[in-house]
Amino acid sequence: MKIIGIISSDNPQGNSATLTEEAVYGAQEAGADVELVYLAKQDIKFCTGCLKCMEKGYCILKDDFEDLRSKIREADGIVWGAPTFCASMNARMKNFFDRFGLFERMTSDAFGGKYNVGISTAASWGAAATTKSLVSFVSSSLFMRGYSSGTLGVHLNGKSIHELPEAAKKAKELGHKLVNDIKNQNKYPTQNWLSRKLNGLLMKPQFIKVIKLKKESDTKGVYQSLAQRSLI
Repeated sequence: MKIIGIISSDNPQGNSATLTEEAVYGAQEAGADVELVYLAKQDIKFCTGCLKCMEKGYCILKDDFEDLRSKIREADGIVWGAPTFCASMNARMKNFFDRFGLFERMTSDAFGGKYNVGISTAASWGAAATTKSLVSFVSSSLFMRGYSSGTLGVHLNGKSIHELPEAAKKAKELGHKLVNDIKNQNKYPTQNWLSRKLNGLLMKPQFIKVIKLKKESDTKGVYQSLAQRSLI
């Protein structure tokens, strides 16, 4: 079993980074092979919105993104760690999700079937909203749903994470839970129930129609990804 931790903080010793590391170490304690990735050390350009990924099946920008996407594809679970800025994830993590783009939304290529955890810290408030946003990118995939094993948002209120040992304990427990969910293939039948129903009834049929219509041109990469996994 492989768990990858994605940390978007500029400070590798910061509060969110430290808490994310605790969760990943918890997964390691539970028997998983783990890897930590610090986005600040990677070359991840801004998405240009060219939509070439829809046609080609990969991003045409020359940087570290495709290598990281391959690591996520190969992982069984993901721990997302991002600081809260203005009640949302920081720009570095948001840009990383932007790079997966509409291609990921329409194919579930990297996130489909994955279990994930969201972790964030905030100076005063907003951490809970950030963590929900983090896991929603995986659990809301259209063709192959992902799963949220839980979130942990911590409001620091003037303290550092090192002064909050209970938070570190909860992070490590969340890492254990992530591994157990993967081992037991916990399907969380009620998770995102309404949005999944709406996707299945309204959005998915429309997407399929467009994908098939342009499968030799604009959505060639999308069609090939789905067809290879018998999803279309």
